[in-house]
Amino acid sequence: MVQSKITALGGAVHIETRMGTGTKVTLRLPLTLAFIRALLVKDSNQTFAVTASQVAEVIRVKRKEIQSLGTIEAILLRGQVLPILHVHNLFNLDIVDEAEYVQVLVAWK
Repeated sequence: MVQSKITALGGAVHIETRMGTGTKVTLRLPLTLAFIRALLVKDSNQTFAVTASQVAEVIRVKRKEIQSLGTIEAILLRGQVLPILHVHNLFNLDIVDEAEYVQVLVAWK
């Protein structure tokens, strides 16, 4: 699915797997797509880009304010429960930093 979307944009996907070391995925996009505004997010010593148009706001939350609700975590934001998705969980990365505060990107619905 990702490859067909990237190809439709005029780009290419290259996947390189090495036994014992992992898989490297390279996305090549046309230069015209390089000018998309993005927020850079760092998690587990890796940097990720999130399209800025998908972010409503960025907030700083004390880690102790994050509550477990069954299998998910959430915060209370202006009286509403907001589920939290950690980048390291989405990409199955080891947790490197347990800082007192975390940055939360609030996405548009």
